[in-house]
Amino acid sequence: MKMKYIKLKSIVLSSILILMLLSKGVFAQKEEVQMKMRAQWILSIMAGTTWDKSKEVQSPYYSVGVFSSKKEYNILKSLSAKKNVKGKAIKVFRYTDVEDLKPLHVIYVTKSEINFLPLIYSKFKGKSVLIISDRAKENAKYSVINFLPLTKSDKKFEIKTPIMKRQKVDFIVHIKKIGGDRDMLQEIYSSTSRKLVEEQNALRAQKKEMKEQQRLLDMQNERIKKQASDIVAKEGLITIKEQEILDQNQKLRGMQAEVIRKRMELEQNLSLLQAQGDSIEAQTQRMLKQQAEMDKASEILEQKQAEIKEIDERLGQSEMRGKFLQNIVYVFIVGGVLVFILLIGIVRSFIRNRKANRQLNRQYEAISSQKTEIENQSKELESANSELEKLSLVASETDNAVTLVDTEGNLEWVNAGFTRMYGYTLQLFRNEVGSNMLESSKNKDIKQVFEQIFKDKQTVSYQVKNKTRKGDDVWVQTTLTPILNDENEVVKFIAIDTDITEEKEFELELVKQKEHIEVQNEQIASSINYAKNIQQAILPLSKDMERFFESFVLFRPRDVVSGDFYWFVHRPAFDDNEEKLFMASVDCTGHGVPGAFMSMIGSRLLSEIVLEQKLDSPKDILEELDIKVKRALRQESTDNNDGMDVSLCMVAKEKKGYRLTYSGAKLDLYYCPHKENEIKILSSERRSIGGTTKKRTKIKFTDKEIHLQAGDTFWMITDGIIDQNNADRRRFGTPRLLESLDSVKDMPMSEQREIVAGVLDDYQGEEEQRDDITLLGFRFCNKW
Repeated sequence: MKMKYIKLKSIVLSSILILMLLSKGVFAQKEEVQMKMRAQWILSIMAGTTWDKSKEVQSPYYSVGVFSSKKEYNILKSLSAKKNVKGKAIKVFRYTDVEDLKPLHVIYVTKSEINFLPLIYSKFKGKSVLIISDRAKENAKYSVINFLPLTKSDKKFEIKTPIMKRQKVDFIVHIKKIGGDRDMLQEIYSSTSRKLVEEQNALRAQKKEMKEQQRLLDMQNERIKKQASDIVAKEGLITIKEQEILDQNQKLRGMQAEVIRKRMELEQNLSLLQAQGDSIEAQTQRMLKQQAEMDKASEILEQKQAEIKEIDERLGQSEMRGKFLQNIVYVFIVGGVLVFILLIGIVRSFIRNRKANRQLNRQYEAISSQKTEIENQSKELESANSELEKLSLVASETDNAVTLVDTEGNLEWVNAGFTRMYGYTLQLFRNEVGSNMLESSKNKDIKQVFEQIFKDKQTVSYQVKNKTRKGDDVWVQTTLTPILNDENEVVKFIAIDTDITEEKEFELELVKQKEHIEVQNEQIASSINYAKNIQQAILPLSKDMERFFESFVLFRPRDVVSGDFYWFVHRPAFDDNEEKLFMASVDCTGHGVPGAFMSMIGSRLLSEIVLEQKLDSPKDILEELDIKVKRALRQESTDNNDGMDVSLCMVAKEKKGYRLTYSGAKLDLYYCPHKENEIKILSSERRSIGGTTKKRTKIKFTDKEIHLQAGDTFWMITDGIIDQNNADRRRFGTPRLLESLDSVKDMPMSEQREIVAGVLDDYQGEEEQRDDITLLGFRFCNKW
């Protein structure tokens, strides 16, 4: 019996010894895990710590002193070798004696060495050294940060505010929120409130400035429109004047060609008339010669008749003269024959002369007709010359500068308008500037212009800046017109310069105003893009939502920045409050920059209500949000009526699924339990957040609670997708949205996004986006 007792006792003692060894091993393992956790915390705290500036700049690395056992030193050294703080390396030193301590950034005193904490504090007092202690009790007042025992509490360490200020170190807000005391948290809240007020004031000032810029821009646009209208009117007048000048030039060219043709015909007629006159004069000389011959024959006949008469008288006196008479008769007969022959010659000559006279009469009649025609042509020529004189008078009196140029470019004539415009006469211009247009023109392409006119035989216009004799700049529009002969060859050029200086100066002023507006637009666009970056920063990251759900986001701002925003917060459990998720889709008044300002206010206020005031109920959150928005925008004392529509959910875990509590301000929630395979709607209240409409303020927000399982899906929207119109001005509408969601409800979330976006794009077509568009999709799974 005694042996059994001894054996049992030895077994019990052995068991106790084994349990002690096991518990010691477990304790050692647990202690090592806690050491690693504290080492990680030290490195994380260092990343959010600010030291004195001189200490930050002077040191090429961050130094950490460990007043502890070798094991804790090795753990911290191993972890710090793989990391850096603010781009600098971390060096870890181990100390066992206070006298050996050197200037450091951080000194960590472990629990086993906590009694040395007062000496260490006195050595580094006020020298910008972060003193961290491990589970100090009475001596905790000598450390800036004291690690607390690892319990179920969320508070892992405590910050001693007086020591922190005395040691000239500071922490980011996140670290202060984790370990700060009541005074520090109150200071953070006050600072946050002040910053929020400052941001709100800055936003109001910026909004006011942008309104003023918009007003100035609108005024400038009105001036530009008026100036553009004036330009169009002036261009119309210039076009009319140019057309009148072209018509005059065309008429002048036609009349010049007609004058040249008439002149040539006149010269031909004069040559013909001269030839006919010479012929008539020759015929007249011949007729005069024949008349002289006839006069001479008549004289001879008269002499013969006188001789015959004298013979008759002699015969009458003497009969003795018979024989002689007979001889006389013979002589008379012979003379008669001779006279007869002479008469025949005279008659023949007369007949020829009469024929010549008839021919001369016909030629005279032809010459008279030609003379009449020549007189008519002369009258027409005088009329043409009169028209030319009138056109010359127009050319001399017009304000336009008119220049006549030959085919070589030499200046032949300028009008008075040329002298008035440039201050040069033709001779002065030749002497001081040049006599050739190809050399004196300010148009560097003038030779190509001449070549084009020679080739196309068409008028060419161009604009050029010339100088007057006084040295003033004058912008002109030059119209260069060719003058053609009957062979369609260019023989002259007429250059007409129209003063367009005022129009050009106005055009340059418009260009300057355009450039100024473009610079302003670039500045505004830069500011808006910066606002976009700020707005993107307040939106939740997809990876934060993917930790708990399968999800997608379809977010399409109408402009660069959006009046829509979506919001997601994970609030860990605290005290008796369970872990919860909050998400919202929000449509603020307006879009673009004004809407973006509202979205920043809304996001900040939601986070403040849920994370700092720790409200849970969606209806209470919306009521509080309504109060804060009115207060932030001072809507009780101003005419500001801006607000927002909100769809808000709170999700909590249950033993057999999830509890979703919803409340909405004019934005409904859509959900689909996968077992029922049907999309259902949780309706919102017909009331917005903010604004001063008293009638709708009487409507109270209510909570609607549903229970969902893994695989169930819900969607949150803003009204942009519903209100989007197509080419026929018809809205996308809620029925089409439900139809689209129903067709994709069983698909993966990423595919849902692509398909719904494609349906919306096809419906919208080429139409502009009407409003900001937001669609959020969530599916419960086993991630949470």
